[in-house]
Amino acid sequence: MPVKTRFFLSARIRSSSPAQVPVRQEIMAGKVLSTPSGSQGRVLDQVLRSGVEQGLFRGDISARDLYIEIAALGYFYLSNHYTLSVFLNSNLRGLGELEHWRTFITDIALRSVVRLPGD
Repeated sequence: MPVKTRFFLSARIRSSSPAQVPVRQEIMAGKVLSTPSGSQGRVLDQVLRSGVEQGLFRGDISARDLYIEIAALGYFYLSNHYTLSVFLNSNLRGLGELEHWRTFITDIALRSVVRLPGD
């Protein structure tokens, strides 16, 4: 996996700035975004295309789906850390825990886009 790609995905996971959301009228009109809006979506789309061109990434992954995957894993963990900490009897905000989860999300994201032999 190229270092640039790993860094980009890792940086997106750490980013606390939300992607721009389409206005309500666009949603109501049924417009569908193929990539997340804003610079994050464009950069993610470029990284995916470059990976496909180099034969590293699967061609059937969209920037939209990958962004949702990363956002969902990050949001669920952070928004439910109190409940999960009690349920799992583990302090999910303890020393090193957020870094562990960031590494875990990065690994999942990379595994979901990497082209396997025979693909």
